[in-house]
Amino acid sequence: MITVTQNVTADGAGMVDLQSNSSDVAVDGATVSSLTGAIQVIADRSITTNTATGTTTEFATGGSLRLS
Repeated sequence: MITVTQNVTADGAGMVDLQSNSSDVAVDGATVSSLTGAIQVIADRSITTNTATGTTTEFATGGSLRLS
């Protein structure tokens, strides 16, 4: 399992790629972001968050977002 508990930011057009080949990816109270680059999150099971709806932006980019 990959658990993100602190903000992860790629500079400029940098890409963020989170992949779990055997479990979940959890974004818990953090934001994964890139100014204009792509964000890709691939989980074998689920992509989850523990924050209430509308309280935290989990993913932010001016580029593309792929969730699988």
